[in-house]
Amino acid sequence: MRFAALTLTVLALWTPVRGDDKQVTFEKDVMPIFKTSCLSCHKPDKKKGKLDMSAYAELRKGGKQGDPIKPGDPDKSLLVQMISGKEPDMPEKGDKLTDAQVKVISDWIKQGAKP
Repeated sequence: MRFAALTLTVLALWTPVRGDDKQVTFEKDVMPIFKTSCLSCHKPDKKKGKLDMSAYAELRKGGKQGDPIKPGDPDKSLLVQMISGKEPDMPEKGDKLTDAQVKVISDWIKQGAKP
């Protein structure tokens, strides 16, 4: 009986990916949120705050306050701070991002903010 319990414990700890650890991608998961909520102000021909969010490379160039992303650390990423209601609270116009949308962006950053 002890061996069976130990085996189950080891298997549970070695399970590589659980359903809540879904890999978040920039194009499939993050970019649709940006298109809906951010690109009206942060696009190539407008660049409010000198930030273009229309493509990964442009986003990572940053704006007036530098790169808004700290890969692996959403809490220290300016982007997450702003969309979570800290000053300046983004987006300025329109509906705020839902908690689920903020989580998608935070998870993407936590997973390394890959293109």
